[in-house]
Amino acid sequence: MNEPTIIERAFALAEGGSCRSVADIRRALVSERFGNVDAHLAGSAIKKQLNAILARAAASRENPAPTDP
Repeated sequence: MNEPTIIERAFALAEGGSCRSVADIRRALVSERFGNVDAHLAGSAIKKQLNAILARAAASRENPAPTDP
């Protein structure tokens, strides 16, 4: 199985809820031994996309969908 690219992993971290900011994502990627993290996450478009995903993840943490009994 192929390992995810750094960008794929960044999106997964944003969606997963364990990271609450782009800085958290950077730290997680560095700890997972991805290279050139700052270069990959430096662009305004990627930061905007990650922040949007982080905001959706935060909203779903605050307002979880109801579950069937």
